[in-house]
Amino acid sequence: MGAENLFLHAQFEFHMKYIIKALILSILSLLLTGCTTIFLVLIGGKKPEIETMESIKKYGAKWNIKADSIYLLKDDYVLTQLSRPSNELLLFDNEGYSIDLTKVGEDPRCGSNIYGLYRGLGKITYAKRDSSRTLLNEIQKAFHLETNAQLELDTKNDYFIVFYWNCFMGKERNKEEIVLLKKVIAENPRIKTQLILINSDMYEGVDWEQKLKQEKAMVSP
Repeated sequence: MGAENLFLHAQFEFHMKYIIKALILSILSLLLTGCTTIFLVLIGGKKPEIETMESIKKYGAKWNIKADSIYLLKDDYVLTQLSRPSNELLLFDNEGYSIDLTKVGEDPRCGSNIYGLYRGLGKITYAKRDSSRTLLNEIQKAFHLETNAQLELDTKNDYFIVFYWNCFMGKERNKEEIVLLKKVIAENPRIKTQLILINSDMYEGVDWEQKLKQEKAMVSP
């Protein structure tokens, strides 16, 4: 693919992320106030809804995520995560500092820069760090679906990739992304990387309507 095509592809992905983000916010607001006929218009996607633990396992199986490796966001963080670019990818070094992907590549807005960066990574990188997010903070937001335990890190790894997935984004934004992540990790044997998959769906047992009201109250003038 030529440089011009790469640039156009990056531009397209950037705009699509923000279109999807706007759709999710609009649909989420309507969904939690009783409007049940709104559908997310995405290839392979489905209407966002409150999931059961079994439905999350079911969709996890579709995306090749084993039930014993499913971690969920704690309810206090779900709505915040849904307001970010969907299926967010984060890269951390072995000290738990986030690598600033906005400073990588020709188009700093394209999240897919993680792949170009990762393919060339060695045990040490001088890529700029992003102090606003740390690996410790990310994993403290998650708990195991079955045991409620906190996610454990393999401290022998050189890097950690956190991928936020959900049930309604479909095959392209879940399974295919996970397959690609595993592929690039396998293709860079010089370094060890732990892939961390965290589900960001709303789930049963939480008053999401009240949560949304609280979120709105916090950002209202």
